[in-house]
Amino acid sequence: MDCRKINANLLLAMTILAALWTVPTVHAQPWLVRGTVTDAATGQPLPAATVQLAGTYRGTIANDEGEYSLKVQQLPATLTVSYIGYVSQERVLTAPAERIDFALTPVPFLLDPIVVTAQTSAEGIMRQVIRRKQEWRPSLASYQAQAYARRVLENEEGIVSIGELASEIYWERERGLREVVKSRRVTQNLEAQEAYISAFAGFVNFYDDDIPFIGHTLIGPTHPDALKHYRFDLIGQRYLDDKVVFDISVEPKNKLQAAFVGRVAVLDEDFALLEVELAPNRATTTSAVPLPLIEHMDFAYQQQFRGFAGGVWLPVDYRASMAVKISTVGLHFPAIKYNVITRLSDCQVNVDMPDSLYASEEVLRVDSLAVAQDSSFARLADKVPLSAREQAAYATIDSTMQFEKAFQPTGFLARLLIKEQGEETEERTEQATEKTGVRVEPSRWGSVNLKPALRYDRVGGAHLGLEGNRGLGGGLEIGAATGYNVGLKRWSYRGRVGWQRTAGKVVVEYGRGPVPRIPSDSYIPLLNSGQFLLGLDDYFDYYWNERLRARLHLSLPSQVGLAVGFNHEEHSSLQETTAFSLLNRDWKPRPNPAIEEGRLRSVEAGFEWGGPYQPFGLTANRRVAVGVEHSSAGLGSDFSFTRLRLTLDGHFKTFLKRRVTPNALDVRLVAGYSIGDVPVQRFGCLEASMGFFSPFGAFRTVRGHPYEGEHYAALYWEHNFKTTPFELLGLWDWAMRGAGLVVHGASGRTWIDPERRAKMGYDPRYAESFHHEVGVSLMLYHLLRLDFTRRLDRPGWGVGVSLVRFDFGGTVNVRM
Repeated sequence: MDCRKINANLLLAMTILAALWTVPTVHAQPWLVRGTVTDAATGQPLPAATVQLAGTYRGTIANDEGEYSLKVQQLPATLTVSYIGYVSQERVLTAPAERIDFALTPVPFLLDPIVVTAQTSAEGIMRQVIRRKQEWRPSLASYQAQAYARRVLENEEGIVSIGELASEIYWERERGLREVVKSRRVTQNLEAQEAYISAFAGFVNFYDDDIPFIGHTLIGPTHPDALKHYRFDLIGQRYLDDKVVFDISVEPKNKLQAAFVGRVAVLDEDFALLEVELAPNRATTTSAVPLPLIEHMDFAYQQQFRGFAGGVWLPVDYRASMAVKISTVGLHFPAIKYNVITRLSDCQVNVDMPDSLYASEEVLRVDSLAVAQDSSFARLADKVPLSAREQAAYATIDSTMQFEKAFQPTGFLARLLIKEQGEETEERTEQATEKTGVRVEPSRWGSVNLKPALRYDRVGGAHLGLEGNRGLGGGLEIGAATGYNVGLKRWSYRGRVGWQRTAGKVVVEYGRGPVPRIPSDSYIPLLNSGQFLLGLDDYFDYYWNERLRARLHLSLPSQVGLAVGFNHEEHSSLQETTAFSLLNRDWKPRPNPAIEEGRLRSVEAGFEWGGPYQPFGLTANRRVAVGVEHSSAGLGSDFSFTRLRLTLDGHFKTFLKRRVTPNALDVRLVAGYSIGDVPVQRFGCLEASMGFFSPFGAFRTVRGHPYEGEHYAALYWEHNFKTTPFELLGLWDWAMRGAGLVVHGASGRTWIDPERRAKMGYDPRYAESFHHEVGVSLMLYHLLRLDFTRRLDRPGWGVGVSLVRFDFGGTVNVRM
């Protein structure tokens, strides 16, 4: 054996072993690194400083106290900490370390005058940002990330609740967002809530064109039209290592435009957003929640972005805060504070998405097994550390801290709310379903809903009754009503059977009793009862009607409804029976006119698009309704006529369209035409004000009872400037309290044949020429309006009260 060869091999082996001994060992067991990020000069914490594992997209951000935590999977590893305006630091980890603190050295602000050129002006920089975004944004087809979200609710005394969530986020351009919840932790007063809130609930990417805000959208700072809407000014420069960061202020060019104000930071050369600090402007918050209870409302947003593969820039966090003060006369709530922080890590761009996630339309899924196995919320080590206050809240908040107590109101009106809050949840729910009646519990066919039927007028006197309905299953429903008319000393009753299917319904109804001679779109008999009790004019006239009606309603796509029906009615006149009022004992109400008595049989047809009319001008109406009724001797009727009815309602946004409630024009056209000898109980009408209540769709300079006629036509319009005039005057407190301005007007008339009018036996309210009026309304507290109206065709004024309009939707329902 060659000893020299053996010695050489042994020497080689020992050399290799020595070399291996000097190479750092890969640490296979992951461990948690904690620390703080501070300013090296002042020792102050650097909130939201980014901490990242170099060479990966895994990282986290520091909390408001500069603390961070990050899980390191293997060694060697390099931690990189960065913060705009400071020199980034790197630490190479070759051995496990439980704590690593970073003290970043600030880079001095550039104090030299900024030389503005076409390329370096704020507008030029933002134009480059928008252009670059349009280049890389189309290449973003998908991404997935690890998300951590924390929501903290506070009152004036401290933290009320905390909720944390860890989830996996999947997004694909074509198929949208999916989320799988992996861990959850909440304070004890939230443990009973089974519902999960998405980590992305309320999340906003300020790189998007349109930014959602309370039900509408604002133009983002990188929107293609941002330069038309925003004024950008270069307010300073900072460094991120050796790259310049431009600080640019953002404010809308039109102070009335709903938009953002604040600052964005743009990285030079890349022309990419690094961070934003934005808040909705006053015009946005003033119009966001048009309720009289909001005394003060503040929102603020912060977000950071980082570059990823392919030049894509994505958010790595989202921080939002909200503060709301709810207060009005006699009712004051503690201030509500709500803070959200969301951190995204380990982003992977343009990767394939699991098809199983898109097998259903369900966006949020909960991995119940993973959540149950991580009851201590320990799986996610990269969460943003809790502050000292938040740690104390977890330790002290128990199930006895209820939200009703934390936000209990004060004031003389508060007792009503406190009493209601003291009821059991089940009882409150029951009360909510019984606001207008009594719920009689179940049978196997469902419940019976009963409610009182009360009214008071000059013909029937006091009507004391009860009405109800009951579902029988299979879409079948029955209803009944009965009541005693004290003045007439007669009973009235009504019965109805309906069968509802997806395509429509069939309704058959029989009844007898006093009914209004001319039905109203704007008022109900109960509202008229209050007017009459106060000694004001009875808005309606009445006659006795015994009727059998059958209707077929069809619901078609695109909010279209069709209806056909048959009427068999026996009509007879009634006289007034009472003049009692609470405030005017000596007055005498106008006589109830006689009608043309007899049997009326008719067929009807109707078309409607956009749903039923919502009265009082309380909500916006967008609808078309056309109806026709024909009666003749061939049907066995004592009357021979045909009448046509048309109603058009429109709501058109005019100015400041990006607001929740933009300026808008509302119009209402009503018209009717009759052929033959239409009886007075089938006349059409143009609505008038009911006492001092003057809603949209009624003439505000005419009170008591409406115009009537064989033919009629009227156009009502109003333009709601909302709070804009007060904002222009700088009266923001008034605007926040709902002070606004509405300009309105109306024109219309009715027609009655002169010979017919001479034979009517009473003097109808009739317009021999067109009625014209125009006026202005002062909005108060987003709720009430003071209407001041001038009549133009003859001398006259009207002063009334109505309700402020809200823009809510409706459902299709054909009524005739």
